[in-house]
Amino acid sequence: MILVNKMFFIDNKYMKIFQKKKTPDKNIYMPKRYPQKESIDRRRRRLSLFKKNNNAGRKIGRPLSKNFFIIFLIIVFLGITYLSVMYINKLRNTDISNEFDNVMIIGINDVPVYPESTFIFQNTLNQPSVSKFLSEGNSAYRLPPNTSSSEVAQFYNKKLPEYGWEFVLSVSVGSEDTRYGQYWVKEDRGLRIYSKFNDVWYESITIDEAQSGLAQEVKDEISRNLLLADSDAQDLLPDFPWIIEIPKEYVISYFISSYKNESGVTFKKLGSSETISLTPIATKSSKAFDFMLNDYVKDLNKKEEGKWGVKNTFIISTNTGNGLRGSIGMEDELREVAVIQNPYNDIAYILDSNIYKAPFFEYVLNNLQPQSKIKY
Repeated sequence: MILVNKMFFIDNKYMKIFQKKKTPDKNIYMPKRYPQKESIDRRRRRLSLFKKNNNAGRKIGRPLSKNFFIIFLIIVFLGITYLSVMYINKLRNTDISNEFDNVMIIGINDVPVYPESTFIFQNTLNQPSVSKFLSEGNSAYRLPPNTSSSEVAQFYNKKLPEYGWEFVLSVSVGSEDTRYGQYWVKEDRGLRIYSKFNDVWYESITIDEAQSGLAQEVKDEISRNLLLADSDAQDLLPDFPWIIEIPKEYVISYFISSYKNESGVTFKKLGSSETISLTPIATKSSKAFDFMLNDYVKDLNKKEEGKWGVKNTFIISTNTGNGLRGSIGMEDELREVAVIQNPYNDIAYILDSNIYKAPFFEYVLNNLQPQSKIKY
């Protein structure tokens, strides 16, 4: 009986309840195996790209990628920056408008200054020409950079009615029978406002002139030009810094001036003593126009041994910017003069007519163009 039981236990050595615990042999070295789960997962992901997704019909929420989040933050930052800049500009424009509120232009006491514009002749207020220009109810201001004529018009369309001005007419550039600008009336006065280059000019006129857009002035000028114009008109030399067509009854001659040997020109009417000269006098921004005219008169007195003197001057607007117009006299003789600037060579010229109020002087003054503008 004892023998049978012993054999039973020996035959059932694999039974767990009776199995003895094995002691590992310490002399056997088993290399340590590292987990390969990460590499297996990568292989599975690569293989899954070519397998059909069994969960296609099931929506799986995925977190936003890091790149998308960065782009979103950049967009938000740019938006905030843009709104901040717009807000600051709005505050700045409001401050500027408030600063110029109730500030009137020099020369006209009920026309407001365009914001940030400056009086052109601020440094020559004591000159007779500027004083005369202002006393006649005129003014001129330099506009801020990049200011358009439409912005000026919008400003005065809003502001002038607040000071009692009534809008009557707007004439666009290129009109053949009226002068370009905005026209306003108040009580017994008229006002013309127009932009030229980077300036805004103010001209006091009559009510009739404002309502007609200076039509009569334009008509007189056209008649004068037609009288002088001719199909056989002459051009100046191609290398001369000015361009104009001269009627054939005038002889054109050139001379070398005392200013840097620059060329001048003279127009003399056949069968008449009428003579008009165009003489370079100085760099256009070197000094005030009144001083330039004084220098010209000094040179004239040296050449003719006379006693010419400046009688009167006033500021004008020309095809090339602001200029000066007036008269010089000696005893009973009177001559008409103008100082004009040429942007082609940056030189100022004296236009001098030996006949006062000659139609040809008006023609030349209104039709002179710098060399770089047209033709050549």
